[in-house]
Amino acid sequence: MKYKFILLIFIFSFQQYSYSQCWQSVNNGTHHTVAQNVDGTLWAWGFNVYGQLGDSTTQDSYTPIQIDTTTNWQQIAAGLYHNLAIKSDGTLWAWGENSSGQLGNGGVTTIAAPTQIGTDNNWQSISTSFYHTLGVKTDGTLWAWGGNGDGQLGNGTLMNLYVPTQIGTENNWSDVSTGIYHSLAVKSDGTLWAWGNNNNGQLGNGTSTPLYVPTQIGAANNWLKVAAGEVHSTALKNDGTLWAWGNNLYGQLGNGNTTSQTTPTQIGTESDWLKLYTGEVHSMAIKTNGTLWTWGYNGWGQLGIGNNTNQTSPVQIGTDATWVTAATGTNHSAAIKADNTLWLSGKNDHGEMGNNSITDINTFEMATCALVNTTNMSQTLQTIYPNPATDFLMVDFVLQQPDFIEIVAITGAVQLVQKCNAQPLIVDLSHLAKGTYFLKSYSKNGVQVSKVIKQ
Repeated sequence: MKYKFILLIFIFSFQQYSYSQCWQSVNNGTHHTVAQNVDGTLWAWGFNVYGQLGDSTTQDSYTPIQIDTTTNWQQIAAGLYHNLAIKSDGTLWAWGENSSGQLGNGGVTTIAAPTQIGTDNNWQSISTSFYHTLGVKTDGTLWAWGGNGDGQLGNGTLMNLYVPTQIGTENNWSDVSTGIYHSLAVKSDGTLWAWGNNNNGQLGNGTSTPLYVPTQIGAANNWLKVAAGEVHSTALKNDGTLWAWGNNLYGQLGNGNTTSQTTPTQIGTESDWLKLYTGEVHSMAIKTNGTLWTWGYNGWGQLGIGNNTNQTSPVQIGTDATWVTAATGTNHSAAIKADNTLWLSGKNDHGEMGNNSITDINTFEMATCALVNTTNMSQTLQTIYPNPATDFLMVDFVLQQPDFIEIVAITGAVQLVQKCNAQPLIVDLSHLAKGTYFLKSYSKNGVQVSKVIKQ
């Protein structure tokens, strides 16, 4: 009886732990949060007066609520009071506030549930901010719609567009990002482009003059990713260096001071930056070693460092090295670890934290997973050996054999995928470099994660 009691305690503890391990992506709006579950479902919480939670109501929610029942969501982009998303079939969907046509459905009426935009099924990526949206299709073409009072759509006018409209004729756009009134983009040739409002030098061309069409910034051709804030800009080069320019009143450039810059300026000397996320006046980044860093405005605790003091240089969050993705809203932040746990910090006056309260927090706290019902959940306990391993790993599934497993690097990059067609499962690690990895097993009831050391 004693051992049965211990086993029950163990299973209960595992249930509680698994109850938080179900998030794979997240995006933050101004006062709301949208996140994707590992099962492909979409969830939202926070401010909802414009229907941005997508549940066909306008009532705020302080805990995650599911957005329809489909399971093929692929990418989320949260704006001021609206959202856009791409499904795995390449279709584009939108909902929420629409006063400037930012949803792209041809009108200005608020929509409180996901609605397909057009009939195209070749959308690849999207970015949306306060009132305008940019999208890239699989053919590399650039599209824009929504508010255009500062030329942020890039079509050479100041007129709003109410449906996705192609910008130029080029077909080599690879990455786009929307600031509040300006836009940034990178082409596949590594060149940097910007347009829109420039009153704080956020376009990076050394002036404060606005640009109404995409204009190349500098001559460098090794740009990789861009992330636009309110009136500042950040970017990564393909050598792993971090760059920023524009307004720096709160230290949001991360250059150690509050002096603004009108041209791209390198931040520090490190060359191991991997992913970059920029909010209204703060930023987050993940390094190649899986560590998480934040800087800029911290008046609501959105930096997650345990206080509300602004930071003019990147500050590491804890010592964990398992962060894989993050998101920055206007005044709150979110990040996900390799074990699919979601962590949030910052302003919470509308329930942005999803913790059933409206109290701000200034330290990252783990969100629960609303999908899994722990009282009925069938467990997927797994035993791995040897660990550390050299060439091969054996995996035993104690209670339920999952559908497939992944070996994931600490950066979040998937190294291999293997169907679970044997017990025990033999996993070949011989092609992997030495280091730390995660074995993630997927079943219909959730994801189980184990750390693996490759020698």
